[in-house]
Amino acid sequence: MFVATTPKHTFTFPVSPEEFKRILITYTQNDEVILEKTEQDLNFEELIVDNQIVYVAWLQLTQEETKKFDPEIGRFTVQVRALSNYGEAIAGGKHVFSVDSVLNDGVLQ
Repeated sequence: MFVATTPKHTFTFPVSPEEFKRILITYTQNDEVILEKTEQDLNFEELIVDNQIVYVAWLQLTQEETKKFDPEIGRFTVQVRALSNYGEAIAGGKHVFSVDSVLNDGVLQ
């Protein structure tokens, strides 16, 4: 990911998102929370892949949001947690991605 851009991030769920009361997506750098997104920030799609239903959620970060990440650190971590309608709290794996600078990080309008 480059700072000052608008990347689209996609997340796959094993069950319908309707099964969750709450979804929390946390972005960190050096164990410090940089950004958090919830189910209200997500767009949901139901796809069929290899004759199976796959539930996909996506969001698009803003230029201002990506500027919160420090390219000198060089990487960030993302994790999804969810609370089911039955009160079960689950977590997905932590995923590490790179973050890089741009030559001019001014917000384009």
